[in-house]
Amino acid sequence: MVRYKGGGPGNVLRYECHRGFDSNGEPRCINFGGVLVDEAVAKEAIRVVQPSAVEAALLASREVMERQDQGLRALRLKLEARQYEADRVG
Repeated sequence: MVRYKGGGPGNVLRYECHRGFDSNGEPRCINFGGVLVDEAVAKEAIRVVQPSAVEAALLASREVMERQDQGLRALRLKLEARQYEADRVG
């Protein structure tokens, strides 16, 4: 369980094992500050997820460029068709 100790703006994150104490009056088995632990977990999560995030961003970018290329091809075809029509009329 995670508890925030202290009152007001000076709350401090602490990890405490107190289930046995709450349920059966047993001694608390562990208690430690959580700031460094949370920072380490966050850094590790970012390290693990970051390559996937970069890959996903590159894939999304490629998809956007493909759609833009398709749009440009469609516009070129329309332009060629209009030019052909204009040449036939003129």
